[in-house]
Amino acid sequence: MNRQIINRRYRVEQRIGEGATAEVYLGFDIVLNRRVAIKTLRSQHSTNRAFRLRFEREAQSAARFSHPNIISIFDVGEDHGLPYIIMEYIDGQTLREIIQEEGPFHPDDVAVLVEQVAAGLDYAHQHGLVHRDIKPENILVDRHGLAKVVDFGIARGLSDSTLTETGSGIGTVHYISPEQASGLMATPESDIYSLGVIAFEMLTGELPFESESAVGLAMRHLNDPVPDPASVNPDVPPEAADIVLQALEKNPTRRYPTAGAFSRALTDWRLYEPLPRLAAKYVVPRETEPLRYQRDDVTAVLPGYQDQAHPESVTAAPVPTQPYLPYDEDTGNGGKSWIAGFIAVASIAAVLWYGFGLSDRINGSSGDETATAINESAVATESEVPGSAGDSPTATTASMMAGIPNVVGLAQADAEADLSNAGFTMALGDPIPSDEIAEGKVALQNPGAKSELAEGGEVTIHLSTGSVRIDFAALNVEGRSVDEVTTELTSNGISVELVDEGSESIPEGSVIRLEPGNTASPGDVVTAFVSKGDRVQIPFDLQGQPMATARTRLGELGLVVDSEIGVSRATIENAGLDLAANEIADGDIVGIQDNDAQFGGWVIRESSVSLVYYDADRP
Repeated sequence: MNRQIINRRYRVEQRIGEGATAEVYLGFDIVLNRRVAIKTLRSQHSTNRAFRLRFEREAQSAARFSHPNIISIFDVGEDHGLPYIIMEYIDGQTLREIIQEEGPFHPDDVAVLVEQVAAGLDYAHQHGLVHRDIKPENILVDRHGLAKVVDFGIARGLSDSTLTETGSGIGTVHYISPEQASGLMATPESDIYSLGVIAFEMLTGELPFESESAVGLAMRHLNDPVPDPASVNPDVPPEAADIVLQALEKNPTRRYPTAGAFSRALTDWRLYEPLPRLAAKYVVPRETEPLRYQRDDVTAVLPGYQDQAHPESVTAAPVPTQPYLPYDEDTGNGGKSWIAGFIAVASIAAVLWYGFGLSDRINGSSGDETATAINESAVATESEVPGSAGDSPTATTASMMAGIPNVVGLAQADAEADLSNAGFTMALGDPIPSDEIAEGKVALQNPGAKSELAEGGEVTIHLSTGSVRIDFAALNVEGRSVDEVTTELTSNGISVELVDEGSESIPEGSVIRLEPGNTASPGDVVTAFVSKGDRVQIPFDLQGQPMATARTRLGELGLVVDSEIGVSRATIENAGLDLAANEIADGDIVGIQDNDAQFGGWVIRESSVSLVYYDADRP
């Protein structure tokens, strides 16, 4: 940066960081007498609309927040066509530098870092924003150990419909979640996965996946089982390893519900009961089909059946002699030959190469296909057992198998009739919620349709309880803590955006109401209006308004204007306000004094304030 002073206020001292599109300088705020960090777009990108949009989004996203673990944005602007962001200066290192110099770390040290990052992420998620690019380079740690999340350049709101942005909106591939790698919308669980990768790296000193290409790396996040941290670094306690592995589940619904839940588990890792370390010798089907994305913008949690035990009646198939893809009980992958696996991965890589346009690959092959492969293996094994004279074991066994009809969407009586006609018995499983299937109809069957089962075998059906709707009236949110209400809503899959509002009756920090409507389903976004107490907000757009207009508007809000202070052009511009650029004329409002008032700030109702205006006649 050639200019030494930006907009007559920020002195540029030295470059302290750089990336592909932006540079960061140590600077000094002449007006407020403090050190700052100045982030500017590289000059060659300053006229590129896409780069400017990302740069502006970073400023807008982070400027919405006020949290000790998120970088503070002080000012944004443009100087001679070059956009800039003024941020708080952190005297410390990036987490990447710390990992390289000091890793691997003890679980207690990892927990301290994860706790801070998780606090910042939960705050952003509660305000309706997903970071989408959590990595060690985007975490700054000061000399006192305080961690801050930075770079919200590709962050998007939970209600945004666009999944990617010119191929650049999916985050860094080493830390990318499986759903982002497959082209699905990023959710708070995506940030939790990325934080899990960071925890894995801090514990082991290595990343869970490596590849020679970005496409290959994304495919590994999508398909490969995550290695056990305790096997990578024997010093990692199995309790801590299992906690991190849950954060790295392929299925987002099986990760922790919040980043805070992950951090609390890691903090209390000594109390965690580790899972048994068993060799995967057999391919065993789950009792139910694997969870799948219900829509391309939301993952629905179906409580009450996803964690049921394996049926005791299932006989495990022997290990195949040829190479195979290990069966993953969450995604349903595996159980096919290595050739089929290779073809599937190659097809996905081709799609991913042309824009990460996958939509349904995240959960892989259906459970039905896996069950079919297992049954075929069992048939082959049984056919090798000698039978009575004149029998043909293979033919006899094959004749006992039959295809299962599809009964999803049918009433219970109709489903029972169809299954009986096909030679099967029916069992009634626990009811489950469904947004697609009407209440009382079959929402799920196990085994699935088109699977093969021995004649006379049992098919379990689960009836729908209807759409999952959260009744706001039943929550009784009025007057409850915003943290309590937000936790309850997000645990049910509902995203929450917070909006401050004054209230004479609801205590500060408590919820006034939820909008829109009276109910919501998983995946919906609701707005929680949070009380600022008996305060009123000074309008953001009051700056630049004539004095008479400002007096009227503040009076309507219940505030009293007790004085008017005129200031010169030099005073205003030395404070960093460009009169011409903001179209401020003689007599227009440029600032507010008294009671710590500021544009957009909240002040006690009936407070007195002083208005500062531009006086063109003042020298």
